Amino acid sequence: MLYAVISDLHGDVSTLELIKRTTSACSGFLDAGDSQLTSQELSPFISVKGNNDFFSFPKKRLIKIENELLLIQHYPFLEEEIIEGKKRGIRFFIHGHLHRPIIEKIDNIYIFCPGSPSYPRGDEATYLLLDFSKNDFSFSFKHI
Repeated sequence: MLYAVISDLHGDVSTLELIKRTTSACSGFLDAGDSQLTSQELSPFISVKGNNDFFSFPKKRLIKIENELLLIQHYPFLEEEIIEGKKRGIRFFIHGHLHRPIIEKIDNIYIFCPGSPSYPRGDEATYLLLDFSKNDFSFSFKHI
């Protein structure tokens, strides 16, 4: 199952529409907050609330994909949250807020930040593709 993951659009509808067109074959769509858009505007993306969001999204979402648990929130995860998540069987953590693409692996736990397709802090505007199969996963950062 292929998932498109975005964060930190900050109201950039034209970039969102471009991503929707290029990821239309994906099975799932996740937004790590700060879209500043309504759920209708974001659809089919499922979102969490960022520090600049005015609409009612949950602060966190726990999502099951294939045999894996994924936790998504806007702010980077604290060490305590990762330890607690690991106890609950969560292996994938996704956050936004930093506006730059990040992948970290700690004790078989993966932490991703998709970057920002609209306002990157760095050279490239990015989003993330996660591909889950029954026994494996792969990822790639896509450049706008």
